[in-house]
Amino acid sequence: MTAAAPETTGFGRFLRRGRSRLLLWADADYRRAGWRLLAVGIKGHFGVRVLAALALLAVVGAWAAWNTVDSAADGYTLLLRLFGVAGLLGGATLYAADQRQGTFELLWLAMGSRRELLRGKAATLLFGLGLLMAPSVAVMSWFLYGNLPAVKAFLFLLSTVWFVIGLVALAGTFLPQAWAGGLLGAAAVGGLYAVLGDTTLIFNVFLNPMAGGAEPLAGGLLFWNRVVTVAFGFWLLNLASRRLGRALSA
Repeated sequence: MTAAAPETTGFGRFLRRGRSRLLLWADADYRRAGWRLLAVGIKGHFGVRVLAALALLAVVGAWAAWNTVDSAADGYTLLLRLFGVAGLLGGATLYAADQRQGTFELLWLAMGSRRELLRGKAATLLFGLGLLMAPSVAVMSWFLYGNLPAVKAFLFLLSTVWFVIGLVALAGTFLPQAWAGGLLGAAAVGGLYAVLGDTTLIFNVFLNPMAGGAEPLAGGLLFWNRVVTVAFGFWLLNLASRRLGRALSA
């Protein structure tokens, strides 16, 4: 009698899936299909209303930068607030179309997992916001005569917006209307930001890496802070995926 194969752990499944995806990306047809799906997903996230709101944010941000920003810390804070709002807007509509059209079950069957479906939507939104974020950070760095480290600011903004998307996605599962879920998510994000503020705690997902000027904060705080922030984002999306079926059927 042969012994049963040991059950694969969560980390083992993660490695196995990662290896399978890398092998799939070696296929040219799979890569082309993946880029097409990414383009369709970005187009779905950034409708006319969202683009108009982002344009208004850009105008407000330009005015605020011209009048209030005179240091790297101020520049990062402004970008964080602008893209935090952008993440709220995008996260609030993460599955609004599926709620209206009743297509969630079809997408779920196609993906094979609620978790993968939600992560895919969140990653697509983050990629689209990243395309807007990169030139914004570059312009802010130019405005501050290079005193804002562009790469560090971009990575911190991207990871913080990932957390915001996860939190708004979870909030959206508690209420059937997308706008109501967005308001709940905005209240949660705003409350956390008000409590954590400019603290340098390792679990402060809104940590300003320029708080000490252009110099990094002491020790490995910045690295582990980002690890915690990204992990929180994944955790929130996992919680949202567990509630997603009931939320979209409501």
